[in-house]
Amino acid sequence: MELLAAEKELGAYRPGITPESVVRLGELRRRQGLLEQAEELCERASSHALSLLGRSAIALDYGDSRAGVDFAERFLRRHSSDDKTDHAKAIELLVEAHLALGELSAARDYLGRFEEIADFVGTVHLQAEAAQLRGLLSFKAGKLDEARRNFADSADLYERIRDVYMPAVMRFRHAKTLRALGYWERARHEAQRALETSERLGAMREAEELRTFLADEGAAHSGGSRSLSEDSCFRSLREAGLTLREEEILRLIVAGKDNQEIADILFLSVRTAERHLSNLYLKIGVAGKSARAAAVADGFRHGLM
Repeated sequence: MELLAAEKELGAYRPGITPESVVRLGELRRRQGLLEQAEELCERASSHALSLLGRSAIALDYGDSRAGVDFAERFLRRHSSDDKTDHAKAIELLVEAHLALGELSAARDYLGRFEEIADFVGTVHLQAEAAQLRGLLSFKAGKLDEARRNFADSADLYERIRDVYMPAVMRFRHAKTLRALGYWERARHEAQRALETSERLGAMREAEELRTFLADEGAAHSGGSRSLSEDSCFRSLREAGLTLREEEILRLIVAGKDNQEIADILFLSVRTAERHLSNLYLKIGVAGKSARAAAVADGFRHGLM
């Protein structure tokens, strides 16, 4: 597998391996899903500024977004701004961390800084990164069609530079967006392609997440593209005052998702998902211990199964 082969090649340079090489090895471990080993490698290379970027990415993988912000900001304070590529990586991590924290304004500001660097440097790689960050921000803001286009564009750009790992990540995000839009068959197709690549690369964390996604009971009930009746039911829900995000959450409730699963699918914090749920319950007039069951019944009435 390609990640394992790269790890072996780096290992051939021991014992004279440089701190930067240790950081790169830590990134390989992180992509393999071996977060504890990745963290240990970053600690070993703590004298190198790039270790802060590794620790930021690992913190985000653990779900500790505030620590992810702290490490990335420390890198920007410590590292010269002459290296635009490394600064772009730190800013990318800050966009993702602030999105995970539900801080859309801060994420939008950092995205603007990232796009300035991408335009200045002009590489396809940074254009691909910018597209994926726009996709994440659009998804978080409930602009699912815009997110879908950006994730697809990002995958295409990564493929142009023969990157293998990142197109699989983008296909998975594309698949999540398609599922949130109700395009089950297309979502399954994208996820299956991403899974094949992840397994070949030895990216076990992504592979496990993709297998869970594909095994999901909701995805098994493929209805292909939305029908006219589905579109009509969504118009009816909007007329009742539900936002697009609340419609998505209602669909996921009907599919049997708990709050954590809803947050993961929609790239939200659990607290943000619960706030949307509270608004949803208020609008459809349900409350108390039976609120969720009543919301599911309402979803069935609107044809959301």
